[in-house]
Amino acid sequence: MKKNLIKSFSVAALIGIMFSCDKQEIKLAANSSEINSTVTTKNSNQVNPYNYLGEIHNEVLQEAIQSNSYDQLSKMDKVLWTYERVNVKMIEKGYSYNVVPNPEQYIDLQKLQLLPDQEFDPETYFNQVVSNLSQIEQKQIGKLIKQFEIYEINHNLNMFNSNITALENSVNQNASITAQSKKMILGAIAVGKASFIFWHGSDVPASKIKPWLADTGGFIVGAGTTIWGWFEGYEWGNPITNGVAAGTFASEVAKEK
Repeated sequence: MKKNLIKSFSVAALIGIMFSCDKQEIKLAANSSEINSTVTTKNSNQVNPYNYLGEIHNEVLQEAIQSNSYDQLSKMDKVLWTYERVNVKMIEKGYSYNVVPNPEQYIDLQKLQLLPDQEFDPETYFNQVVSNLSQIEQKQIGKLIKQFEIYEINHNLNMFNSNITALENSVNQNASITAQSKKMILGAIAVGKASFIFWHGSDVPASKIKPWLADTGGFIVGAGTTIWGWFEGYEWGNPITNGVAAGTFASEVAKEK
């Protein structure tokens, strides 16, 4: 049985999760330019139908980082700005049925507390979020994180792409995973791998350790509020749009100030 997210996570959000490890800049791979030119968020066989979420995540994240006014916005306005840009991208890519109109009518302080603040450590945030998933969901997300760790050691792009594709195939073919959980897991993989690629690219700002974990956790929070109704009376919007918007916001606050 899934834990109640509002009980187990918003309490931590209210008191603030302080860094359990020192801030550090991401050490870009020596072949970061190769990552930009070789790794994409799409697989040739389209194993993951939610790869477009990763594309949208990276495009909106890049806009936020390059914006001269984004950092001056309040947390609420940053989230609404992100939703607006995600909605625009959904329409541009032909997914207008995912658009969440007037998201401000759904967002309140309780929901904002489920998203990270500048004081959050991305890895701690991720661990808190994933602890609310079922064992089988945690296992699949854990396999994604393992591929990130393997790449950090061997920088083997072919192996990274192959293993991610194998993971996606495994999720699709696993009869023990419900259709709703597959949507969350595959969406989280799409956003997580896109963020991982983004933050290992060239010309990205210095960031806190492992911002892609914050993005994966953000997607799970955003999707979970709708898919499972993690807190009663607050099911809202569209799960994958909620997820990619929350994940993009999480990534942006992971950058150093």
